Amino acid sequence: PLIAYNIDLNTNNKEIANKIAKKIRFSSGGIPFVQAKAAQLISRGNVQVTINLINYHETSLWKVFSAVKQEAELLGFKAISSEIIGLIPQEALLLSLREILGEDIDIDLERLIFLTKKYFLLRDFDEEKILDYYLNKIMDGKYE
Repeated sequence: PLIAYNIDLNTNNKEIANKIAKKIRFSSGGIPFVQAKAAQLISRGNVQVTINLINYHETSLWKVFSAVKQEAELLGFKAISSEIIGLIPQEALLLSLREILGEDIDIDLERLIFLTKKYFLLRDFDEEKILDYYLNKIMDGKYE
């Protein structure tokens, strides 16, 4: 499934986000399976790089986050937070955490959420953003 993901920058200059988006999106020679553009968040007073990750098996969320963070730093800015739009498969998070930690991990949902929020600077993230949370409820007959 497609992962819709936004990374907030500590600037209100949309051109900075445009430069980063252009650098990372595949159609401009960047990272495979990544679509990206810039968005102005007037209510928050900053900009973000908005991303569609088409195949998280081939390009991890961590690779995308790290690339945006690195490009922002090269331009003198920082990634200050991020957000998942819609739902994300638990597998996508586990694959990224394996990449970050350099090992296979077997963790419970609470620890998965904690580590994901820590490494990705995620805001407004809990189990209800994880697709598997709902799939497990359906399988257990507990989803209404």
